[in-house]
Amino acid sequence: CFSFGIGEGASTSLIKSIARVSGGTAEFITGKDRIQTKALGSLKSALNSSVGDISLSWILPPGLSASMLSPEHAVIFRGQRLIIYARLNGTMPQVESSGEVCLKYTLQGKSLENRVTFSLQPKANKSFTIHRLAAKSLIQRKDLGSHETSEGEKEDVVNISIQSGVLSSFTAFIAINKDLNQPVQGPLATRVIPWPMMLQDLPVHGFDSYYDDTSDVALASRFSLCEESVEDDVHREREDNGVIRFYDLESLNPYKRKLASVSMTETSDSYTKKTNFQNDKKGFGENFAMQLISLQNANGSWELDEHLTKILGTSLEDIKAANPVKDRDPSMWATVLAVLWLHANEKDLKCEWELLERKAVAWLHDNAGSSIQMLVQAANSLLKVSVTPAVFGF
Repeated sequence: CFSFGIGEGASTSLIKSIARVSGGTAEFITGKDRIQTKALGSLKSALNSSVGDISLSWILPPGLSASMLSPEHAVIFRGQRLIIYARLNGTMPQVESSGEVCLKYTLQGKSLENRVTFSLQPKANKSFTIHRLAAKSLIQRKDLGSHETSEGEKEDVVNISIQSGVLSSFTAFIAINKDLNQPVQGPLATRVIPWPMMLQDLPVHGFDSYYDDTSDVALASRFSLCEESVEDDVHREREDNGVIRFYDLESLNPYKRKLASVSMTETSDSYTKKTNFQNDKKGFGENFAMQLISLQNANGSWELDEHLTKILGTSLEDIKAANPVKDRDPSMWATVLAVLWLHANEKDLKCEWELLERKAVAWLHDNAGSSIQMLVQAANSLLKVSVTPAVFGF
């Protein structure tokens, strides 16, 4: 299972636990993160080989044993890092000695192992960084939240948290003003702090005639009522000076705390301008990479047509004239041009198109063969770029 937590309110422990127990990966999508990037990252993990059957074995002097502090991991995918914390229990030897740990795993059907020898003599470390990281790992394994954690585990989590100074869902830091030089009197008391409605910085000019009560709660509820009653989620307000303002009510949501507006002079075709305003906001037409991706055929190739030439910024006649293999399938020429254009113009989105590029290169090897190098050279000249043939495996 490859799990996704979408939005600020997604449960981190739930999303990660689903992936860990099922042997997948977890991704979190917040703010302006692109879902495509995260989804394709998980897809790449699913398509690549992974390290599995991970286990540790220890060789220690008599009287010592090791207990794991980290959650068990079923698999490791390419690009991931696995950190395991363990605690040594027992009496340390008086003389200098060492221990050994063996990591065993399988990769592509083969059983492999790595051995590490380490000294058992503790080193002085006043910051206790490793100890706190280990405590955090142990807390994450035991702390399942107030509804799922047993009383015994809860007590363990609180003790570990207090001893290590690492927070849990049952502990918190308290700021104390020491200027008075007096101890705080009385027992600790629980106080419920209401979730703030931060509306003081929202510009509400122009809504006076619609909202009599400007209290936070009333304003928030009336925004919601207004959204449901106005067509296309757009509210038009006619002012005395003959100007129409369009307010995107979705952006007026108190939780988003943004106000988008556009002003225009009222004319007879105001409806047309309103429609154009809404279409301009979408902005999808400016994303040439997404358009180019949508033109790719299921087999990995591109067609040589006017839709492709508009994205490449040249004419169909010029592209046909520059084709070095005019007697062969024009899709070979179009596919090389498309791949080179992505490398030259959309490197920032490579994580989203490298899988479809892999399919395109495979199609070219099956259909163009040794002509690929000639096509790449001509494409570089036409597009005025310098992409090496190594992109195509040469």
